[in-house]
Amino acid sequence: RGGDTGEGGLGVAGVRDVFLSYARSERERVLPIRDILEDAGLTVFLDLDGIDGGDQYPEVIDAAVKQARCVIGAWSEKALSRAWVINECRIGFRRGRLITLALEPFSQDLIPTEFGAPHLIDASESAPQRGRPDMLRSLSKKLERPDLLTLSEAMESGALKSDQVLRLRVLSRSWEHLKMGLEIGRVERFLEQARATPLELEVEAKLAELHQYFGKEVNKARQQLRSLDKFAPNEAARIVDDFWRVGGRFHRGFCRELEENAAEHGSVTSMFKVAVMYSHGDGGPRQLDKALRWASLAADEGHSDAIAMRAALREMVAREGGVT
Repeated sequence: RGGDTGEGGLGVAGVRDVFLSYARSERERVLPIRDILEDAGLTVFLDLDGIDGGDQYPEVIDAAVKQARCVIGAWSEKALSRAWVINECRIGFRRGRLITLALEPFSQDLIPTEFGAPHLIDASESAPQRGRPDMLRSLSKKLERPDLLTLSEAMESGALKSDQVLRLRVLSRSWEHLKMGLEIGRVERFLEQARATPLELEVEAKLAELHQYFGKEVNKARQQLRSLDKFAPNEAARIVDDFWRVGGRFHRGFCRELEENAAEHGSVTSMFKVAVMYSHGDGGPRQLDKALRWASLAADEGHSDAIAMRAALREMVAREGGVT
């Protein structure tokens, strides 16, 4: 969670609107919240989605949460038991930039006293629109974005569905931001919203362009990896890092495939990264058995983070099984 100074990096130009803090095992519950934010035209840092190939995980996450314009804590009983969630939210709270969501009902006693009695936005699956209007209203204040308040009010009143002029205005603003990047997943989701609007053909053309671009880049990386000697860890890692830098972080399936290929060539860094990706279901199905295999291989090579991860994964595999 790099390369460029655009939206994907963490230089000044890459500061995100929102840092999303959550328990990693609840990633699937949080992804719809990320989609809501991105569909409103906001840039979001969601750990793995914001980490490039050559980056160090703890350093990048620390920089991201400190630079983000707002921190959203996706709280649940599990999230509030995780030290990193509390630390990330503490940074946002001290900066006056914290918004808290309740993914489920939980005892208020679980909330650390330093947070006082925060306003919890109901973002559970049973909440109307999963708390989307309230969340956007809060973000409008934190980010000084009056358009988000307009969007929130339109959602609550139902005008977003009936007022095509407002809908197109909201879509157009989001598209102006989105079309400048390489985020193929967001473009695919945006296309479903843009159907039967004047934007549809332009979005389809952009999506085709991105598929062609990523197809060329991943084929080039595959060919380079195939040309290597069987054990060439440094060269394999360089090829994969090059793919990340040209925008590969936006196509997670390709990233996992190439990282695993580099790991097979002996790159210890790639062994750890692919273990993380398998453990989170990043770039494909969550497979704890494969995550444990790669974490163990990296740990055997002395990778300190992998040693700790191996111990945690052994417990998870014993408890949950290999594939979830």
